[in-house]
Amino acid sequence: MTMAAYLQATKDGADGYECDVQLTKDNVPICFHDSTLNRTSNGVGRIGTKTLADLQKLDFGSWFGKSEKYSPQEWCSLLTLDSLLNYIESQTS
Repeated sequence: MTMAAYLQATKDGADGYECDVQLTKDNVPICFHDSTLNRTSNGVGRIGTKTLADLQKLDFGSWFGKSEKYSPQEWCSLLTLDSLLNYIESQTS
């Protein structure tokens, strides 16, 4: 999922968040459901074989069209677990 999904969930009144966590090759926890990149990005292969830097170069959503609500970073970029937790903390403090 991208940050845009969580931002929209907040706007829609969600009372909780869920994510699947996987480790990159360089052991960075990211929020990503599928075991491979093939279905949801312009990359191929398993998450665990790619570094975070490799994954940050990929597109995770531009084919949905442009978003007027969210920046390209929020709309099309991979989300790290740290980024999600920082966002949640900012919403609760």
